[in-house]
Amino acid sequence: MCFSMRLVVAAVCVLGDLAAFSVSPGSLPSSVASRRLVCADADGVALQDPQGGKPTYRHITSTDVSSPSSFWYTERPTLFGRSVDPGWDPFQLINTDRPDYADCATVVGNGVVQFETGFLRTRRNDNVTRVTNEQWMDSALRVGVSDAVELRLKWKGHLVEEIRDVATGVDGTERGLADTAVGFKANVILQDNWLPLQTVVGRLSFPTGSENLSSEQSEYGFAYIYSWQIRRWWFIRGSTSFDWLRQPSFALRQFQGAPAIPVVVDISRDEYLEFGQAVSNYLQLTQRLGMFQEWFMLSRHGSKVPLFEQYHDYGFYYYLTPNSQVDLRIGWRLGDEHDSVFYGVGFGLRF
Repeated sequence: MCFSMRLVVAAVCVLGDLAAFSVSPGSLPSSVASRRLVCADADGVALQDPQGGKPTYRHITSTDVSSPSSFWYTERPTLFGRSVDPGWDPFQLINTDRPDYADCATVVGNGVVQFETGFLRTRRNDNVTRVTNEQWMDSALRVGVSDAVELRLKWKGHLVEEIRDVATGVDGTERGLADTAVGFKANVILQDNWLPLQTVVGRLSFPTGSENLSSEQSEYGFAYIYSWQIRRWWFIRGSTSFDWLRQPSFALRQFQGAPAIPVVVDISRDEYLEFGQAVSNYLQLTQRLGMFQEWFMLSRHGSKVPLFEQYHDYGFYYYLTPNSQVDLRIGWRLGDEHDSVFYGVGFGLRF
């Protein structure tokens, strides 16, 4: 049995165990489909706020403040303190994996289907070569099979990569479809005061893309996500990921002494382990508007071109309805070795 098939079989076995655990009474409330997890007792009943009789939520309880006049009031609905309409509590809104680098820690919920898509453009310039990469219809389909587990289908969409020699201005472009990945996300530990909500994500890709842009073999990876809910309107999330990749790399080649001949784009494959680490800060500003700030780093090991880079990005997300969201982001590379900037927009819809 090939390694990829063994990985699929192992993942199915793990999912079966998690699903069996998660459907037991009191494991997780149905509101796991919302932005955060509601605190429940052993019978799955939402706990009540002893002050106002409202359902409380899993958060860092040792910092609770019971005075409604305080900025740090435990039940404050948004950063600006404005009340929200019924059905617009931050815990009831769609929660997407967009728009930051790391996935969210929550799952969509049992029987929920969620579709997310967007556009991302990255420009990189080292003063020798300028590379522009575009991802159109970078999409994800998330299906909840229990209140703790979701299945996932991800596709980076239609890719366009342009390479330009800065000195001569000659360039070449590659276009095509990306590979497809399947996977799962599972909540394994709920937040308990300072103990964060903890989630695991597994993924396995298949070479379904265009010949020039496909990895030409299966790739796999996993992520460990941990999130602290501080207030209804504020949470901090971290993510640690490992991906074993085989990615195409491009280089310009021009025939010596014949500048009139079209440039040839050489395509090769580079195999490496990519380690990722991210920390995100999310704030719900008003009933419809939220924002995030994020730092993340990428490190490649075993690559032909070793890489260690850090980035920071910022963005906003706006809820059209409690079940739909639009978003935008922009980010830069930290450091002065070369210029690197990326920006994108996206959309999410929960059914």
